[in-house]
Amino acid sequence: MRLRVAILATGAVVIAGLAAAIVLLGLRVLELREARADGEAAIAAARGHVVELLSVDHRTVDRDLGRILSGSTGAAREEYARNAATVRERVTRERSVRIGAVRACGLVSLEGDRARVLAAADGVTTTSAAGPREEFHRWKIDLARVSGRWLVAKIEPVP
Repeated sequence: MRLRVAILATGAVVIAGLAAAIVLLGLRVLELREARADGEAAIAAARGHVVELLSVDHRTVDRDLGRILSGSTGAAREEYARNAATVRERVTRERSVRIGAVRACGLVSLEGDRARVLAAADGVTTTSAAGPREEFHRWKIDLARVSGRWLVAKIEPVP
């Protein structure tokens, strides 16, 4: 009888331990899925922002600048706001059309509500005075999650 109780008690402990391990494993899987989704969302935000930066048209310059501002926060937003009038004036005066594309984008780090992404992109600018001019860019982009949305907080060229 004692042996039977000991076997049942041991079995119960083993089952409880397995159940706990399964729950912990499930929680870890959910955590990894969330981190992956966060990383993908940060990459998508950085990619979209780079396209916005490289796609400014004299016919839609106010809307283009508005999209750039709405995708940024902190120091990046302040810099864009500070330079908006100059960009608007130059783009309008030169009647420029700039079209950009991201060639590669990857997550460097993700910690809570902060992410760092590297992006390689190129663009073509055409003005009323000149034919197409190609540009090639590599950027390090720091993003911050603000109210559930990834925004560019800092962007700097990578030499």
